[in-house]
Amino acid sequence: MEARGFRKTLLMLATACSLVLGCATVPEDGARTAPPDRDCIRVGTLRLAGERMVFLNRQRARDDVAVCSGDRIATGPNSSAYLHFTGGGYVQFDENTDPLFRLIQDVVIEILGLNQGQVFVESPPGGRVIVRNPDGDIETEGTELNLKVEPTQSILTVFDGRVRLIRPAADPVVRNEQVGFRRGVLEYQRTLSFAQMQEVVRWRLRFPLRKPEQPPAETSSGAYSAIPGILGAILGGVILHEVLTDDDDDRPSSPPQPDPIPEPDPIPEPDPTLEPYPTLPTPAPDPKIL
Repeated sequence: MEARGFRKTLLMLATACSLVLGCATVPEDGARTAPPDRDCIRVGTLRLAGERMVFLNRQRARDDVAVCSGDRIATGPNSSAYLHFTGGGYVQFDENTDPLFRLIQDVVIEILGLNQGQVFVESPPGGRVIVRNPDGDIETEGTELNLKVEPTQSILTVFDGRVRLIRPAADPVVRNEQVGFRRGVLEYQRTLSFAQMQEVVRWRLRFPLRKPEQPPAETSSGAYSAIPGILGAILGGVILHEVLTDDDDDRPSSPPQPDPIPEPDPIPEPDPTLEPYPTLPTPAPDPKIL
């Protein structure tokens, strides 16, 4: 009986825990990285690669977290990162790169302060990416490009689509073209061969593409967050049923029955090999008594 009581106590404790799980909610991913003193206007999701010496707002970054408008990302030696935009497309950072991001509108992403390093950008479908640095400003739309910032100049290589040069003002840069510019002055513009284009992005082979593991932003707080509550409610119901029906196991299913009366032993048959007992004669009646 003591074991049964202990088992009931454990079952009731487990029921309470499952009910707490059923009432719990999953925080939105954007809320995990946004400081409590400001709203997070989400730009995308950050993935780490290489040795993962990546910093978000001067703190060591975690993998697969949200990046908000106004956040700064920095990569260290032998490290890379991918920022997957919420509307599609991404930007990859080479080692020793530290840009600042700002979401101007839902379809315009601004990359500021790219003073060193290298990025590869795939523009979101229907959206634009603006990159600004001391050497010049560019605007992309439906474009794949590589931008490398060196101490003497910035080098832009376009792999698909076209890029508009805001500063310096010049003709758009199209596929397989490369331009170099410094302090708002265009230094050269040329067409590259296939081998030269591959050499430009050879650095990316060290850091293979990593896609986000989280669900899309619009569903991260919807159906996915309800799963723990549903599982907790089911578990609580099963355990509660065990608690309520456990008392029935202590009661006998039917009243005790008396032991059956044993059957008498059968009379053995006479053995024909034995002599029968002699029969004594019946005495004659005494005439005196009559």
